[in-house]
Amino acid sequence: MPKPKSGIARYLSELRYRLIWAKESRHSSAAARSALAHPNNPTLEDVKTFLRTLTPRQCGKDLGRIGPDEDGGYLLPDDLDGIDALFSPGVSETLGFDLEIAQRRIQCFLADASVTKPDGLLSNMNFMQKFIGPENRGDFVTMQKWIGENTADDTDLLLQMDIEGAEYDVLPGIAAESLARFRIMLIEFHDFDQIFNADTFNRLQSLF
Repeated sequence: MPKPKSGIARYLSELRYRLIWAKESRHSSAAARSALAHPNNPTLEDVKTFLRTLTPRQCGKDLGRIGPDEDGGYLLPDDLDGIDALFSPGVSETLGFDLEIAQRRIQCFLADASVTKPDGLLSNMNFMQKFIGPENRGDFVTMQKWIGENTADDTDLLLQMDIEGAEYDVLPGIAAESLARFRIMLIEFHDFDQIFNADTFNRLQSLF
Protein backbone atom coordinates (compact mmCIF):
# COMPACT_ATOMS: atom_id res chain seq x y z
CA MET A 1 0.00 0.00 0.00
CA PRO A 2 1.31 3.50 -0.76
CA LYS A 3 1.98 5.76 2.17
CA PRO A 4 -0.75 8.36 2.74
CA LYS A 5 0.01 11.73 1.23
CA SER A 6 0.44 14.58 3.66
CA GLY A 7 -1.37 17.86 3.09
CA ILE A 8 1.82 19.24 1.54
CA ALA A 9 2.11 16.23 -0.77
CA ARG A 10 -1.49 16.67 -1.94
CA TYR A 11 -0.83 20.36 -2.59
CA LEU A 12 2.32 19.57 -4.58
CA SER A 13 0.45 16.94 -6.58
CA GLU A 14 -2.22 19.48 -7.50
CA LEU A 15 0.39 22.13 -8.28
CA ARG A 16 2.30 19.73 -10.54
CA TYR A 17 -0.88 18.95 -12.47
CA ARG A 18 -1.66 22.61 -13.00
CA LEU A 19 1.90 23.50 -14.02
CA ILE A 20 2.13 20.64 -16.54
CA TRP A 21 -1.22 21.48 -18.07
CA ALA A 22 -0.38 25.18 -18.28
CA LYS A 23 2.90 24.32 -20.01
CA GLU A 24 1.42 21.89 -22.52
CA SER A 25 -1.63 23.93 -23.50
CA ARG A 26 -2.99 27.43 -23.70
CA HIS A 27 -5.13 26.82 -20.65
CA SER A 28 -3.65 29.70 -18.64
CA SER A 29 -4.10 32.32 -21.36
CA ALA A 30 -7.64 31.09 -22.03
CA ALA A 31 -8.48 31.48 -18.35
CA ALA A 32 -7.06 34.99 -18.38
CA ARG A 33 -9.15 35.95 -21.42
CA SER A 34 -12.22 34.49 -19.73
CA ALA A 35 -11.60 36.56 -16.61
CA LEU A 36 -11.31 39.73 -18.70
CA ALA A 37 -14.55 38.86 -20.48
CA HIS A 38 -16.34 38.68 -17.12
CA PRO A 39 -14.83 41.51 -15.05
CA ASN A 40 -17.71 41.76 -12.55
CA ASN A 41 -17.73 39.28 -9.71
CA PRO A 42 -21.09 37.64 -8.87
CA THR A 43 -23.19 39.19 -6.15
CA LEU A 44 -24.20 37.40 -2.98
CA GLU A 45 -27.67 36.94 -4.46
CA ASP A 46 -26.17 35.43 -7.64
CA VAL A 47 -24.29 32.89 -5.54
CA LYS A 48 -27.32 32.09 -3.38
CA THR A 49 -29.47 31.53 -6.46
CA PHE A 50 -26.89 29.18 -7.93
CA LEU A 51 -26.39 27.21 -4.71
CA ARG A 52 -30.14 26.64 -4.39
CA THR A 53 -29.95 24.52 -7.54
CA LEU A 54 -27.54 22.10 -5.82
CA THR A 55 -30.10 20.36 -3.64
CA PRO A 56 -29.85 16.69 -2.56
CA ARG A 57 -32.22 14.28 -4.32
CA GLN A 58 -33.51 10.88 -3.29
CA CYS A 59 -32.02 8.10 -5.42
CA GLY A 60 -34.37 5.36 -4.28
CA LYS A 61 -31.54 3.21 -2.90
CA ASP A 62 -30.01 2.77 0.54
CA LEU A 63 -26.61 4.41 0.91
CA GLY A 64 -23.54 2.57 2.18
CA ARG A 65 -19.99 3.71 2.79
CA ILE A 66 -17.12 2.15 0.87
CA GLY A 67 -13.52 3.00 1.66
CA PRO A 68 -11.78 4.30 4.78
CA ASP A 69 -13.54 6.25 7.50
CA GLU A 70 -11.44 9.32 6.73
CA ASP A 71 -10.64 10.95 3.38
CA GLY A 72 -11.06 8.53 0.48
CA GLY A 73 -14.30 6.90 1.64
CA TYR A 74 -17.62 7.57 -0.08
CA LEU A 75 -21.34 7.05 0.41
CA LEU A 76 -22.91 5.48 -2.64
CA PRO A 77 -26.18 3.77 -3.52
CA ASP A 78 -26.50 0.04 -2.93
CA ASP A 79 -26.67 -0.58 -6.68
CA LEU A 80 -23.37 -2.13 -7.74
CA ASP A 81 -24.72 -5.40 -9.17
CA GLY A 82 -24.01 -5.55 -12.88
CA ILE A 83 -21.48 -2.71 -12.94
CA ASP A 84 -18.63 -3.79 -15.17
CA ALA A 85 -15.86 -1.34 -14.31
CA LEU A 86 -14.74 1.50 -12.07
CA PHE A 87 -12.85 4.44 -13.56
CA SER A 88 -10.91 6.29 -10.87
CA PRO A 89 -8.84 9.27 -12.08
CA GLY A 90 -6.78 10.79 -9.30
CA VAL A 91 -5.19 8.18 -7.04
CA SER A 92 -6.09 9.03 -3.46
CA GLU A 93 -4.09 8.92 -0.25
CA THR A 94 -5.21 5.33 0.10
CA LEU A 95 -6.45 2.62 -2.24
CA GLY A 96 -9.12 1.64 0.26
CA PHE A 97 -12.10 2.57 -1.92
CA ASP A 98 -10.63 1.12 -5.10
CA LEU A 99 -9.58 -2.08 -3.33
CA GLU A 100 -13.04 -2.63 -1.89
CA ILE A 101 -14.58 -2.16 -5.33
CA ALA A 102 -12.05 -4.57 -6.85
CA GLN A 103 -12.84 -7.12 -4.16
CA ARG A 104 -16.43 -7.06 -5.42
CA ARG A 105 -15.07 -8.41 -8.72
CA ILE A 106 -15.46 -5.11 -10.54
CA GLN A 107 -12.65 -4.22 -12.95
CA CYS A 108 -10.84 -1.08 -11.75
CA PHE A 109 -8.99 1.45 -13.89
CA LEU A 110 -6.85 4.00 -12.03
CA ALA A 111 -4.96 6.97 -13.47
CA ASP A 112 -2.60 9.57 -12.01
CA ALA A 113 0.67 10.90 -13.41
CA SER A 114 1.74 12.38 -10.07
CA VAL A 115 2.42 8.99 -8.48
CA THR A 116 4.15 5.76 -9.42
CA LYS A 117 2.24 2.50 -9.68
CA PRO A 118 0.84 1.79 -6.20
CA ASP A 119 1.71 -1.38 -4.35
CA GLY A 120 -0.99 -3.88 -3.52
CA LEU A 121 -3.00 -3.74 -6.74
CA LEU A 122 -5.22 -6.77 -7.30
CA SER A 123 -5.25 -8.65 -10.59
CA ASN A 124 -8.38 -6.80 -11.74
CA MET A 125 -6.86 -3.35 -11.09
CA ASN A 126 -5.12 -1.48 -13.91
CA PHE A 127 -3.00 1.61 -13.24
CA MET A 128 -2.09 4.19 -15.91
CA GLN A 129 0.51 6.85 -15.08
CA LYS A 130 -1.35 9.63 -16.88
CA PHE A 131 -3.43 12.63 -15.94
CA ILE A 132 -7.00 12.79 -17.22
CA GLY A 133 -7.39 16.00 -19.20
CA PRO A 134 -9.39 17.66 -21.98
CA GLU A 135 -6.95 16.57 -24.72
CA ASN A 136 -4.79 13.58 -25.58
CA ARG A 137 -1.34 15.10 -25.30
CA GLY A 138 1.84 14.46 -23.32
CA ASP A 139 0.98 13.31 -19.81
CA PHE A 140 -2.74 13.70 -20.50
CA VAL A 141 -5.44 11.42 -21.89
CA THR A 142 -9.15 12.13 -22.22
CA MET A 143 -11.84 10.24 -20.34
CA GLN A 144 -13.45 9.47 -23.68
CA LYS A 145 -10.36 7.65 -24.94
CA TRP A 146 -9.71 5.93 -21.62
CA ILE A 147 -13.24 4.56 -21.45
CA GLY A 148 -13.33 3.56 -25.10
CA GLU A 149 -10.09 1.61 -24.97
CA ASN A 150 -11.08 -0.44 -21.94
CA THR A 151 -14.81 -1.21 -22.07
CA ALA A 152 -17.53 -2.37 -24.42
CA ASP A 153 -20.23 0.13 -25.36
CA ASP A 154 -23.06 -1.72 -23.59
CA THR A 155 -21.55 -1.97 -20.09
CA ASP A 156 -22.52 -0.06 -16.95
CA LEU A 157 -19.76 1.88 -15.23
CA LEU A 158 -18.85 3.55 -11.94
CA LEU A 159 -16.91 6.83 -11.76
CA GLN A 160 -14.88 8.08 -8.80
CA MET A 161 -13.12 11.33 -9.72
CA ASP A 162 -10.84 13.52 -7.61
CA ILE A 163 -8.58 15.47 -9.97
CA GLU A 164 -8.00 18.70 -8.05
CA GLY A 165 -10.13 21.12 -10.08
CA ALA A 166 -9.48 19.63 -13.53
CA GLU A 167 -13.00 18.16 -13.49
CA TYR A 168 -14.26 21.44 -14.98
CA ASP A 169 -12.09 20.86 -18.05
CA VAL A 170 -12.60 17.10 -18.28
CA LEU A 171 -16.33 16.55 -17.78
CA PRO A 172 -17.56 18.79 -20.65
CA GLY A 173 -15.43 16.75 -23.06
CA ILE A 174 -17.17 13.45 -22.30
CA ALA A 175 -19.86 12.54 -24.81
CA ALA A 176 -23.38 12.40 -23.40
CA GLU A 177 -23.77 8.74 -24.32
CA SER A 178 -20.56 7.91 -22.43
CA LEU A 179 -21.63 9.87 -19.35
CA ALA A 180 -24.96 8.03 -19.41
CA ARG A 181 -23.10 4.73 -18.98
CA PHE A 182 -22.00 5.75 -15.48
CA ARG A 183 -24.72 4.38 -13.24
CA ILE A 184 -23.05 6.04 -10.24
CA MET A 185 -20.73 9.06 -10.29
CA LEU A 186 -18.71 10.11 -7.24
CA ILE A 187 -17.02 13.41 -8.06
CA GLU A 188 -15.18 15.81 -5.78
CA PHE A 189 -15.87 19.31 -7.08
CA HIS A 190 -13.22 21.86 -6.14
CA ASP A 191 -12.85 25.66 -6.04
CA PHE A 192 -16.16 26.43 -4.33
CA ASP A 193 -14.10 28.56 -1.96
CA GLN A 194 -13.49 30.84 -4.96
CA ILE A 195 -17.12 31.07 -6.02
CA PHE A 196 -17.15 34.87 -5.78
CA ASN A 197 -14.51 35.05 -8.49
CA ALA A 198 -16.18 35.77 -11.84
CA ASP A 199 -14.20 33.17 -13.79
CA THR A 200 -14.76 30.44 -11.21
CA PHE A 201 -18.44 31.27 -10.87
CA ASN A 202 -18.97 30.98 -14.61
CA ARG A 203 -17.13 27.64 -14.74
CA LEU A 204 -19.37 26.30 -11.99
CA GLN A 205 -22.51 27.56 -13.68
CA SER A 206 -21.53 26.10 -17.04
CA LEU A 207 -21.08 22.64 -15.55
CA PHE A 208 -24.09 22.49 -13.25
